[in-house]
Amino acid sequence: MNILEIVNPAKCSEQDDESTKPDEGTIAKLLAQILQNKSKKACSLTQDEGQRLLLRERRLSIEEREVKLERERIEPMKLKKELNIN
Repeated sequence: MNILEIVNPAKCSEQDDESTKPDEGTIAKLLAQILQNKSKKACSLTQDEGQRLLLRERRLSIEEREVKLERERIEPMKLKKELNIN
């Protein structure tokens, strides 16, 4: 039995006898599976989000280091210009 049969059994089958209707145990099992899959996906998304944040932090750290190195490279040139030293 699949979720479509539970949600709308009339669309899945023309028979309307009691044997084709899902019992409470089947419904409970399928709902438990759905909830379990949703929680797995949510956990996976949380891990992905954490990895994205970590990657972003690392990129920012690299950019900060690049800016610092650029400043260190430019500072002596500025001093030379200010002092008119060639």
